[in-house]
Amino acid sequence: MLRHLLAPTLAAAALCAGESAPAPIVSLAVADGPQLTQHWDASLYGRVWSDQGLAWVRKQWGDQKAGWKGEPGFDLDAILSSAKGLRAEFLGMAPGAKPRPRIRVQADLGPQAQALFALMVKRARPDAVAVAGADEARQLDVDGPILARHGTRLVLGFNCDALPWKADAVPVDLRLAMDYRRFMQAIREVMPDGERASFDRTLRDMEPWLGQLLWDSSLVPQGMREVLAYDKPTLGVLAVDRTQLDRFPADALAVAGVGVDMAALWKVAGPGWLDSLDQAMHRGSPVGAEATRQEIDAMLAGLGVAGGLEQLAKDLRGTVVLGVTQGVPFPGASLVAPRSPSLDALVGVGMAALGAQPPADGESAVVPVPNLPIMVSLARDKGHWLLSSDPQLVQAWLGGKPGGFLASAAGKAMLAKAPADACLLGAMDTAAVLRTVSPYASMGLAAAKRMPNEARQAVLAGLARLTREAQPSWIWSANQGKGSRSEAEGPLGMGVAPIAIIAAIAIPNLLESRVTANEAAAGATLRAGIFPAQIQFQAGAYMDQDDDNVGEYGTLGELSGRTRTSRIEAGQLRLLTGPLAQGDSANGYRYRMYLPDGKGAAVSSDAADRTPAKAVAQEQERFFICYAWPLSTETGRRMFALAHDGQLRSLPWDGREPAWNAALPGGWEAQPAWPAHGFGPSPEQDAGPSPDPKALF
Repeated sequence: MLRHLLAPTLAAAALCAGESAPAPIVSLAVADGPQLTQHWDASLYGRVWSDQGLAWVRKQWGDQKAGWKGEPGFDLDAILSSAKGLRAEFLGMAPGAKPRPRIRVQADLGPQAQALFALMVKRARPDAVAVAGADEARQLDVDGPILARHGTRLVLGFNCDALPWKADAVPVDLRLAMDYRRFMQAIREVMPDGERASFDRTLRDMEPWLGQLLWDSSLVPQGMREVLAYDKPTLGVLAVDRTQLDRFPADALAVAGVGVDMAALWKVAGPGWLDSLDQAMHRGSPVGAEATRQEIDAMLAGLGVAGGLEQLAKDLRGTVVLGVTQGVPFPGASLVAPRSPSLDALVGVGMAALGAQPPADGESAVVPVPNLPIMVSLARDKGHWLLSSDPQLVQAWLGGKPGGFLASAAGKAMLAKAPADACLLGAMDTAAVLRTVSPYASMGLAAAKRMPNEARQAVLAGLARLTREAQPSWIWSANQGKGSRSEAEGPLGMGVAPIAIIAAIAIPNLLESRVTANEAAAGATLRAGIFPAQIQFQAGAYMDQDDDNVGEYGTLGELSGRTRTSRIEAGQLRLLTGPLAQGDSANGYRYRMYLPDGKGAAVSSDAADRTPAKAVAQEQERFFICYAWPLSTETGRRMFALAHDGQLRSLPWDGREPAWNAALPGGWEAQPAWPAHGFGPSPEQDAGPSPDPKALF
């Protein structure tokens, strides 16, 4: 159990560990337990944890700690209150046929040290080991780490002596320091011989920019504050053009921009990139960087990109922006990139491959991405390309007026902290992001059948409290003097956390998306695909069984051209494309079209030729209904219906294929009984007594 509790600390130390080393390559320092407890209680996380809605979870945690205290005798609260000087160091690689990292970890645990030592060695090797100055020491496993107790200090040594060292005080809650040059050298020492030459070239090119990195993190009332300082400048960056960020709307969920000067970065990193491309393109038989460059340049020339790979890289200069805007059913994701002749040519090649043309200046075009349930547009103005799933942003962008993001609370918080020459600027409306995530969280909780209802309520209560108190998150980075500095503040912190949240809300597949995306695709297929196809099919009179020049509605097979009609042979008509051109399933849903049979019921002949019947022509000129239902509960939870009136309707799926009159219990002449899509009961409401997030916000 104790090993599991120490795992996060050891994992962090493993990145970064005897006395024989002049200085650690990477060191990790944690503030004393009382300071951490005080900062936690005053932070956003502490306030959320103390919320009344989490009382059940706190009780479960208290019971767990009480159990540890009784057996195996692990008093977590006492350890945290007495813990001081928690430090970890990576000292390099131990020599030998199988190099191993040399890591040491220590902590002063006061009166708890002896009891914790006894607990940790309870299942260790029975023979003690000698460690200079230690009161007692054991090896925890064969070839495993050595644990030594020096008075009230415990020291773990992985492939090195378990000797204590001086633990200087830290002014923050967590500090990570790394000698980047020595860290890269340590990696080199354990690389296979065949890869070392290429790595050496990269090290040689990067040598002037390998320095000392310091990352500080502290709990603050707003959540977390982080500062990253590096004694070398960031390569290949420019000051962010803030006007590009301000083109996003004031209610955007998150916007981040970086100023890129790829020409400056190519001078340093280009040779290493070519080496990596050579290895990737010619596995086992590299041809060399120059030959690889020529090969790539020839391919680019064939695509109409003049100047080759180097020119393509050098042309990328300006501000690149990633933004997430509010939208239904999914938030809109947008990417802005500065235009260049090389990029323009590549965009043209990409659109041609999708069977489309790039837009002209001041215009936009749909990017026909196969099997994507949301529409993506590409817009072009004089200086930038915009790729976006937010149609409102596309129109506003082409209008040229600022959207007002910099005047929003998130934008103001970012600008208040960032220097004028920042090469990275980002801000997030954290509360809005959490409100967007909460329905997906509720859906996931409802699907967790084994989770106690009290736990579901606690999670949603915590999310609600976090949403109410969350302040905007911001981040900036800039070159300052001979080095660079980055700062961030907010509930989500610096690094991957904001990116992960953005990805989770912008890419449906990361948040129960397959279900939600499939449902959206099914509705869109019925409303924007099948209905227009029916209107065109009837207007063209492709099936006219009574020869009155008024066409009948068609089956799915007829709309897609898979079957013949009374006036056209199979394969000559393509009013439906994509998966439905081949069968009756698409994006996790099955489709069925019904037409009147003249006897008060319906026929469906999607896979076979329809036998002309004048007796039913009049009704088939007026009525049709098409259903879409999930292949399984893993691909969707709602079934949809679209009839001749063009209104999309839906209900939660009951696990069965809908009968032809499921939405028309009164027959073809009656008004459909299913509610319009968006106004019926939700899947969560039909699933039973699961938490409703709307009641919490």
